[in-house]
Amino acid sequence: MKLSRRSLLSAAPALALGQAHAQNYAPARSETVDAGGERRRFRLLAPSTVQAAPIVLAFHGVDGSAESMARASHLDETARSEGWIMAYPEAIGRRWPYFSRSRTEGEVRFCDALISHLVDLGGDANRVHLTGMSGGGFFCNVVGARLSQRVASVAAHSGGAGFLERDGVNAAHKYPVLVIHGQDDAVVPVASGRALAALYRREGHHVEMLEYPRWGHAWAAPLGVNLRIADFFRRTPRN
Repeated sequence: MKLSRRSLLSAAPALALGQAHAQNYAPARSETVDAGGERRRFRLLAPSTVQAAPIVLAFHGVDGSAESMARASHLDETARSEGWIMAYPEAIGRRWPYFSRSRTEGEVRFCDALISHLVDLGGDANRVHLTGMSGGGFFCNVVGARLSQRVASVAAHSGGAGFLERDGVNAAHKYPVLVIHGQDDAVVPVASGRALAALYRREGHHVEMLEYPRWGHAWAAPLGVNLRIADFFRRTPRN
């Protein structure tokens, strides 16, 4: 697709801002945070000097890790362009408990502690965004529902509602949601994403649905999904 001269000119300030952000980023590193007396691991990419930066948490899929999520999603590059504090939480046993309500308490406590830690680093408490792939695309909805007073928006990629389909989202704060799915996904069928979007709509959330034809169960970075997520997060600060 060709861009007009006007489009290129309008994009120039954003590109320049992204380059400025990239020059001021510290290397990504593994860190831990205390969550109810337990040290929990996450991968952190943050500007060297943080001042009211948006916070993004990205949840890995089943049997994944913080590092594998960073590699597959290429979200580090987006974080540098957007000026995000980028955190990749790591699940106990490499699996998020999105089908077991009884097992979510400890993981949600971890996410709550992580958000507080990132706000203390200089993150913007009104721009806390969640995303995730596959199992993480299920679990980011659980975290959003349980921590809705802290969450600005959710972008769920190749996931679904899990036990929320049965129990409801029941979020006190109706955050916006972007549902992303490949139409040829043979692992988590696109019907799962559509059902998630329908659930959120029934409960009064603003929902956007992004489906990719001829795309399977993989993060759609080659199709420009990171730009779509970044645009969505920019448009959805917490009121």
